[in-house]
Amino acid sequence: MMQAARFAPACRIFAPLYRQVTLPGVYPVMYGWRYPTDVAYASVEAAWKEYLATSNHGRGIVFIGHSQGTLMLRRLIREQIDPNPTLRARMVGAVLLGGNVMTERGRTHGGDFRNIPICTRRGQAGCVVAYSTNTNVPGNQTHLLDFQFGLDRLVSIVEQQTESWTSTH
Repeated sequence: MMQAARFAPACRIFAPLYRQVTLPGVYPVMYGWRYPTDVAYASVEAAWKEYLATSNHGRGIVFIGHSQGTLMLRRLIREQIDPNPTLRARMVGAVLLGGNVMTERGRTHGGDFRNIPICTRRGQAGCVVAYSTNTNVPGNQTHLLDFQFGLDRLVSIVEQQTESWTSTH
């Protein structure tokens, strides 16, 4: 919840607790054993269905995830949102960090999502913003400043996506 708190000025936050894959469980997953991620995803999917049934009330939705959260959201969006035109229309956007969202080479969609594109311009709604960083970490001061700047930019992206989506719905 602490990571999501920065987005509170831009949107209402619904952050499910789910059974994450523990660090020792990550290694087998890297070699194709899906059980740990399937258990984690079942928690996310159940939280999603409960949120839709009890708390959404037709509002637009912004998905925000990092690392393992991005892995879970990629699957949720691929299985629940992407094939469903009604839910796709309610997707304001997705900010998926540290999880390698894939598209077909030279295209804005395909790969992870058949119908949902990556964002290509400021203020675009209904699309995905994604990036992963490399392991070269600058000095602590610069890293912290860059991190804060990055959070401010991400909040700005969510605010712009929300404004764009709201103006058309």
